[in-house]
Amino acid sequence: MRTALAARYVASHGPVTIRDFVWWSGLTVGEAKRALEAVSPALRIEPIGGDTYWSAPSDPPASRRTMPLVHLMPNYDEYFIAYRDRSPTTALLSAGAAADPMDSFGHLLCVEGRFAGFWRRTVSARAVQVELQPYRALSRAHLTAAREAAGRYAAFLGVPLAFSVRTA
Repeated sequence: MRTALAARYVASHGPVTIRDFVWWSGLTVGEAKRALEAVSPALRIEPIGGDTYWSAPSDPPASRRTMPLVHLMPNYDEYFIAYRDRSPTTALLSAGAAADPMDSFGHLLCVEGRFAGFWRRTVSARAVQVELQPYRALSRAHLTAAREAAGRYAAFLGVPLAFSVRTA
């Protein structure tokens, strides 16, 4: 069972470290290590910066997407909380700025795979108001991608979109 858990975790979250798997699974370090070693022949293993990372044996399919990736993610999304080491997704802050710890329960703004601020929504019968709160000014392309993401959310809800950005 632990072996299947390790294989599924790596397939859905990789690349991951042993610390990530222990944190996510609740297994002990010994149990997690044995589980990863059992599935290691079917995985890609890479040493990066003094850590060992496990990932799927093949790269994901290449994307033809030219638009910078912007995602409006819910709070507690696994993309940001499923890893013990979150440094690959650390906040994109302006020089001298600090992240607001009180916003840790907000919905997450993800720009090109990195934590870039928050977004809030207010839903009514007539519209959904989506307000971005980026940590730094977003490029025109990122703003366009964010507006498109908010538009998809409004379409899902079946109401018009009211979109705004609070300047950093």
